[in-house]
Amino acid sequence: MFITGIANGSTLIQDKAKNEDIFVNTFIDYLLSLIRLIAPEPMKMNESPYNLIVVKNASIYGLREVIRSCPVKLTTYSTPEDDYINFILCLDLKNYFKVDGLFQITTLLYDTDFTPAILQLFNFIVNFNLTLTLPKTYQNTTEALLHLDGIPRVEISRLQFSAPPNVDERTAFGFLSDLTNLLSSGPLGGYIEAKIGSTIRRTIQLVNQEMQKTVGKFVKDKLS
Repeated sequence: MFITGIANGSTLIQDKAKNEDIFVNTFIDYLLSLIRLIAPEPMKMNESPYNLIVVKNASIYGLREVIRSCPVKLTTYSTPEDDYINFILCLDLKNYFKVDGLFQITTLLYDTDFTPAILQLFNFIVNFNLTLTLPKTYQNTTEALLHLDGIPRVEISRLQFSAPPNVDERTAFGFLSDLTNLLSSGPLGGYIEAKIGSTIRRTIQLVNQEMQKTVGKFVKDKLS
């Protein structure tokens, strides 16, 4: 009977964990459906910062196609000072992500002219490892309430520049395409992955700041 009780208890724990996993994955899918609903298509960008690739008058497509591509892994742990919630999430835009605009590639030796082009990223996957820190004691500072930290890893199998309709590929676009093909397997592909990763990290920081402001105001109102 003792062994049977242990077995039944183990089954109950497994069922509870399974139900929690189903809830978390369903909730994430729901949030992604909201993103697909409200995300602008296309998203407009007037001009990017001056870097290896400079983009002007760009239209960004594909954000509405984002899906979850792996089960969400959720773990919790505690220290005497804080509680932690860690989750790993994979997002996939497959081959839908593309940027239509005026592109310039700047190098040490040569800068291309701004040229109409479409940049498409293939097998575009972002892996998130996020941790939410919840201090057990309110220390009268907004930063002490909670903290979201994350490390995104961006993966792109390849990228391709193509000419928009009615653009003569024998003009500046031809050089842009040739230069991109030369660099795409090395510095350019890695550069784009790094830039997207840094943009996601900045977004996480902004989300973190907004959460801190909201929760800080709520707690201060309750204590006043």
